[in-house]
Amino acid sequence: LHWKGKVFRISALKKRGTLQLSGALMDELEAIRARELETPELREQEHQQQLIMQQEARQRIAHLAEMRRKARDTGDEDDDDFDDVDTEYAPY
Repeated sequence: LHWKGKVFRISALKKRGTLQLSGALMDELEAIRARELETPELREQEHQQQLIMQQEARQRIAHLAEMRRKARDTGDEDDDDFDDVDTEYAPY
């Protein structure tokens, strides 16, 4: 990957390294926020990116809603309850 940034080795299960990771993330977010406060252009770029992401999310939600509607109308809904599978229980 040729990564040049920081690398964190963590285990959420064992709670190792997560404090350092979250601290570094917070430091970076604070640094970004400080740069945005100093530079109106950066603030505007972030605002534009947020608008784009919001529009993409709305489009995706609308697309998924349309797919669900079509599946419901055609009876092609994904049936996750597996009630079409017969199960036979027998004693050992």
